[in-house]
Amino acid sequence: HNSEAGLPLDAIIIGGNKLSRGLTLEGLTVSYFLRPARYYDTLMQMGRWFGYREGYLDVCRIYTTANLQNWFHHTSIAAEQIRDDFNTMVASGCTPREFGHRILNHPLMMVTSPTKMRHGSQQQVSYEGTPVETLVFNIDNSVVESNFAALSEIGATLRSNDLDSESEVEEFRELTWRNVPSDLILNFLRAYKEHPATTKVRPQYLANYIENQVRRNMLTEWTVKICQGSKDLIELTPGIQLRPLQRAWKKYHPGDPYTVGRCGSPSDEFEDMPVDSEEYQTARDRTREIYRLSHQDEGEGNLPNIPRGPGIRYARPPERGLICLYPIEAQPPRIEGQPIFAPELEGILPLPRQLVGFFISFPGDEGAIPINYIVNQVFRRQEEEGFWNE
Repeated sequence: HNSEAGLPLDAIIIGGNKLSRGLTLEGLTVSYFLRPARYYDTLMQMGRWFGYREGYLDVCRIYTTANLQNWFHHTSIAAEQIRDDFNTMVASGCTPREFGHRILNHPLMMVTSPTKMRHGSQQQVSYEGTPVETLVFNIDNSVVESNFAALSEIGATLRSNDLDSESEVEEFRELTWRNVPSDLILNFLRAYKEHPATTKVRPQYLANYIENQVRRNMLTEWTVKICQGSKDLIELTPGIQLRPLQRAWKKYHPGDPYTVGRCGSPSDEFEDMPVDSEEYQTARDRTREIYRLSHQDEGEGNLPNIPRGPGIRYARPPERGLICLYPIEAQPPRIEGQPIFAPELEGILPLPRQLVGFFISFPGDEGAIPINYIVNQVFRRQEEEGFWNE
């Protein structure tokens, strides 16, 4: 920017409570985001401030709070999910009228304005065609023990019932069972205790959604996969030994919950699809079609060779779900691969037991019955009083 005298001007620009949609600050290199904002549109508008210009990315810097960083991350995921929905809609040959509910009722888009919350706004939420993964964990010792007990219980039941197990000894890297009845999944979800701050993974809502579909004879069969890592063997339950995964505390700040980037691998999602099956081929074809729609400027050489995300979920029959279970050895945060031993972590790590995470891949199902989600204090009170268990 040039001053009236034609000289270069170094300036500090302070924004007010409202952001100008048309404001462009030429030469902006350092931005400080401090204003708390939970609306997606407000956050995305703030994101235009940071001064990016092609060829100058290395000189741009953003400073913000951990809370705002988490919200930006959440908003970017939500925006990516919407783009995936549009591409899936086109690939499926649906119209916006036929596919609109996927945009409005996405379970990761349940952030509602305070005004709507005050007036008792109610939404219907469908998990059809979506992934759900635990990324935030409750590390209270009693909760850790309780969740590990829930994992042990489902493992013991699968082992004792001999439900199409593909792995009988600990030498196998994965423990997988097919044709598992929905009751076992419901029991696990109802026993699982999430972190109170999580907005994405609410086991009680997941259980209610599954129950709604079971009444339609959907989601009646499940594939259950207990994933392993490289840690020392532990006994999950008599007859099942496994090696926990290791996951570091992501971007630790004092007082923050234990958060990880991912529990498992993207390939976990097509665990129930043999590579030589027609279902796998359909999933891969749909993945490629969705990729073409979202990367029209690229050639055919970059097409995915394996199924991904929506391509997998809309190739899976609506009668079958997939749940991956992850025993996790909690690790301290890392910088450049090296663990950080913050004084605040003394007495927190190591945990008495392994954490338990899960990933659910819900199949596409146009007839899926949604659940009601009331985003206000009344809903919280009803939940505590057992309203959702009736």
